[in-house]
Amino acid sequence: MELDVALTDFFLTGLCAALGWRVPPTSPAPLRSVYSALAVASAIGGVFHLLPHGSPLRPHLWWCTLVAVGVVAAATYRCAWVVAWGRSRRAVDVALAGLLALYAVAVTFFSRDFLLAIVGYLPAVLALAAASLLAFRRSRDRRWLIGLAGVALTLLAAGIQQEKWGIHPVYLSPNSLYHLVQAVGLMLLFPVCRARREELA
Repeated sequence: MELDVALTDFFLTGLCAALGWRVPPTSPAPLRSVYSALAVASAIGGVFHLLPHGSPLRPHLWWCTLVAVGVVAAATYRCAWVVAWGRSRRAVDVALAGLLALYAVAVTFFSRDFLLAIVGYLPAVLALAAASLLAFRRSRDRRWLIGLAGVALTLLAAGIQQEKWGIHPVYLSPNSLYHLVQAVGLMLLFPVCRARREELA
């Protein structure tokens, strides 16, 4: 059992649920699906980290966690597309569903290393960063820059997790620090929900 990691996972669950609920329907960035998927992924991760290491449920919950992260990546890609181009298209949604299916096959049959989840999620985060920068250049609304700082913090969080940087081996391990830095990034991302977005000329 990894209590610190489980608690920070559940903190992320509550935070993402609250942020997702507050995303306005007219938001220029459809972050509700991103926050909702993150809430589910962190809830599953929290239960996983609460279980003892010998529990037969752990492998199944870990697989569910990895697939949920894939859903987060797909939602983030779709959000980036909408921020950049104004609305999603059926072809984009079909392509994302196909990529998600391929990712699920990869984590089922080839590797369940969390690095695979990060590699799958990283391009989506970079796409959202690029879309936010593009939206700022069009509208000059500084809330897009705040969101961009949030995206940068989520990338830093992933680096912390992969490099195993922690503050305390029991109370603030690399995984729990990863969650806390990610939480700050997700809070900074929220203002883009009310940012002004200009359409392409």
